[in-house]
Amino acid sequence: MMEELCVEAPFNAPYLEYVVFIPICLVLQLVLLLNTIHKECSKKIYLKGISPVIRISFITLQLIGIYWSLIDLLRFVIDPHTDLMQSNHVLCSVVAYSPKIIVIIYYGIYLHHVFYRLDVTFKNSCLELSKTSKLVLSFVLYIPLISMPTLYLVFLSPKCVWTWHPRDFPQWSHMAFCDAPITHQFAGVVISIGIVWVCLGNLLFGTIFSIKLKKMLRAREGPEAIHTFKIKAVMVKNTILVSCASLFTLCNWIGWVVVAAPSGLGSTLLYLDVLLNVVLVSLMFKYNEKYYKLLCRCCIRKCLTEFDKTFNEKPAVMKQQLERYLGNVEVSKSTLTPSKVVCKPQIPKRTASTTITRRSAPQRLDSVDSVDSSSVNTPNSPSGKVNFAYNTDLN
Repeated sequence: MMEELCVEAPFNAPYLEYVVFIPICLVLQLVLLLNTIHKECSKKIYLKGISPVIRISFITLQLIGIYWSLIDLLRFVIDPHTDLMQSNHVLCSVVAYSPKIIVIIYYGIYLHHVFYRLDVTFKNSCLELSKTSKLVLSFVLYIPLISMPTLYLVFLSPKCVWTWHPRDFPQWSHMAFCDAPITHQFAGVVISIGIVWVCLGNLLFGTIFSIKLKKMLRAREGPEAIHTFKIKAVMVKNTILVSCASLFTLCNWIGWVVVAAPSGLGSTLLYLDVLLNVVLVSLMFKYNEKYYKLLCRCCIRKCLTEFDKTFNEKPAVMKQQLERYLGNVEVSKSTLTPSKVVCKPQIPKRTASTTITRRSAPQRLDSVDSVDSSSVNTPNSPSGKVNFAYNTDLN
């Protein structure tokens, strides 16, 4: 039995845009998922130390993105010619309501992934997020993630079959697809808030990563903290990739709201953004390190030379470390000696000296997955020790 027709004006977006971009994005996402599964099943050394939360959330992100693209492939590409979904009550409900809810879930999982990386990277360090900051970020992230899909389901719009007159194939006036137009005013407000939340969430986490990286690169040599080249490389990588993902998401959603929603052109920007987010998150993992260095070589070099305040103090050593890191060559022990960097001076004026304890085990510069930690003993801390260690086990 065919569902009722929508009362809205016929949909006039170009059919060719959907039939080309959705299958391409879907195939590329499937390739990335197969690569992830292959790496997970390989049990090689580059998976050791990677948090299960990081791995599970990334796989979940990929599965949700594939589901989103697959649903719209059935809705916009296949069903207009077969009427398979339109003639089935259950299938029509699934393809009509899923895209409205899956958007919030997808970006919620992505922001959770980024938030976890941000939290664990700086845990027990001088740049660790405060309890208040964690509470505020958790509120901003998880409350909308739970409440908005629920509110949308409460004020659910009835599904219907929306007629489609594609502007590139005017002779195909018989086309239609299942949809749930936003007829309830409050449901429209929920969707609008969801779009704003996605954009602001990406902007917020991209900004936080950039501020943390700026503080680290501005740190001077001193006795209060120890930073190695490897730790800076990890932060540069996370900041570059998160910032790029935030920028792409902002541009794609603004383009969708300004251009695609009113005219129907550029509707596939959202599928492109889903693909780009998955690609950028995958580059954060160690097994894709060589691709990250290849694609972001210029940004890495600029961050670790022009923006790093310690580069000019020891340019020969820093340049050697940078070139060997970019060339994916193991660095000798002599060039891996940690450098003392002031993160934030906290020693009272009456204190004349500070005892620094180091771990002596050298690390590889071509890998950013192992822990490099340092601790500082200061009289003004409750236990006499302040830990400035950065966790690099995330990748």
